Amino acid sequence: MSELQIELTVNVTDADADQIDHVTRNLMRDLRDLGAESVKQTPGEEIPEGAKALESILVGGLTLSALPELLPKLVEFLQTWVQRPDTRIVKIKAPNGTEVEFTPKHRLTPGEVAELVKKLNTPQILRP
Repeated sequence: MSELQIELTVNVTDADADQIDHVTRNLMRDLRDLGAESVKQTPGEEIPEGAKALESILVGGLTLSALPELLPKLVEFLQTWVQRPDTRIVKIKAPNGTEVEFTPKHRLTPGEVAELVKKLNTPQILRP
């Protein structure tokens, strides 16, 4: 069974880039502990020539690779994760175009979780 690649974008209300980066790195560790095949920070824009940075990353951006069996656990985890004390929002986007935003104000029902997992597992439609 092939892995899915999902893009995640983390935002924290009233936080600066350093705080968002810290929260994102903690999420990255938590996702690895959850069983993701790999989780890495999303590359950012190109670094200008002469800049003294090793690589550019998109603050709050992660790319996750996981087997489809992990998706129900992932959705449940993200719903819980955004409920932590600071106001967190996580957007996920699958290669097939499926997007969803997890916020503290909205919790998916078990039926909605099942439907989302089904959508995330649907292969990308190739267009001629």
